[in-house]
Amino acid sequence: MKWTPVAQLAQIPQGSRKHLVVDQHEYMLIHNRDGLFCVDHRCPHADGSVGDGMVLGKYITCPLHKWRFDLCDGSHKHKGTRNLGVYAVKVEGNDVLIEVP
Repeated sequence: MKWTPVAQLAQIPQGSRKHLVVDQHEYMLIHNRDGLFCVDHRCPHADGSVGDGMVLGKYITCPLHKWRFDLCDGSHKHKGTRNLGVYAVKVEGNDVLIEVP
């Protein structure tokens, strides 16, 4: 895993999100009152754009099929489908970095 700079903190104010592509993989960086989160942009269930879904607290809901994923660990309540990928986020000075494979 490596830390990769993806944005300046001012580019992602609280209440916003930023679509990222790092090494041809899509991520969504989300900043809400609960913190900064980074998840896979694509849903593990049906390949929908989960990163565009509604965020409420520490949860994101896929707009395609309404599954709700935990932003902290990617878990959901449905069996037989892997969790949503989640990635560590840190801020160094004004730089926002994510930890990616």
